Amino acid sequence: SEMVVDDIKKIINIQQTSNLSYWSYEAYQNEISREDSFSIIAKSNNQTVGFLVARMIQAENCAELYNIG
Repeated sequence: SEMVVDDIKKIINIQQTSNLSYWSYEAYQNEISREDSFSIIAKSNNQTVGFLVARMIQAENCAELYNIG
């Protein structure tokens, strides 16, 4: 599913329990609002269990992975 603002607290929890690089609530919120960014959440049994944040790079016709958990 596409990540929405309501998912951010769950994503930060995954980030903390997985010892990932720190992203603030605002950083996720800003990334969600970018037109060139895509953020996806993974669910199992209706629980958020993972996520991916990436950004499209038009000039290179590719995407760059920014965060995954």
